[in-house]
Amino acid sequence: MDVKKTNQTFDKRTKGFEFEALVIYVEYYVCSLKRKVSYVKKAKSVFYVPDFGNNDANLTDYPEAISELNIHYRTIDDIGSGTIDVRKLALSVNNRRSITENFINTLGDKLVGKTIDIVLEKSQLKIKDSSILKV
Repeated sequence: MDVKKTNQTFDKRTKGFEFEALVIYVEYYVCSLKRKVSYVKKAKSVFYVPDFGNNDANLTDYPEAISELNIHYRTIDDIGSGTIDVRKLALSVNNRRSITENFINTLGDKLVGKTIDIVLEKSQLKIKDSSILKV
């Protein structure tokens, strides 16, 4: 078996957990769906649907959407990989309200093949220096 040794510690519970990673690719992922959800007439819910003459439970479409700008990476020692959603951060850093294909391509050209520092903050892995998302 081919075993690689590393000096990096990969314990996400460790405070200040930090490591270097190589960006493999940048991907914009959008998924939308509708699901049928039923509600009881008198239920006090944020999603309550008014009764239009039917005393039974109401059935309605409830739209959901997932929108992520993902940076896929692998560790420098090539012993692990992962993904970080940077959509909100990228929009904030660039003072933008939307993600365009040109934005994704430009960010990809800038980051793919580059080494970035990733740090654990409040149980989430994040990019240490957000300025690298500036396009």
